[in-house]
Amino acid sequence: MTVGQRERLESLRRDYARDLPARVRAIAEAAASLEPRSRETLQALHHLVHRLTGSAAIYGFTGVSRAASALEALVYSALTGTAAADPGRGPSLADLVAALESELAAATASDMQRKGDP
Repeated sequence: MTVGQRERLESLRRDYARDLPARVRAIAEAAASLEPRSRETLQALHHLVHRLTGSAAIYGFTGVSRAASALEALVYSALTGTAAADPGRGPSLADLVAALESELAAATASDMQRKGDP
């Protein structure tokens, strides 16, 4: 990989990192406004989370990707009707959104240290 290619990739990563909080915020808002039995809003949430799962991994935000993947699995199981019969089993939607937000905070702090920001 040439120096120019590395610089371009780093520029893309910085742009992604700058937009990452808005992506996570959109997911948190969609989850909070989720209407019971609304397939349309559930599909919209799944789309947002699915995109984040893949893109975060591509740009090196593995913790964010893992948290998004867990959230995606829960949303997908609700969408397909394969969610556990006992809602008390496993983490809730709110728990998984909180985990995603926590991973975002960790990634943001790590990125700031990497750049040398206080």
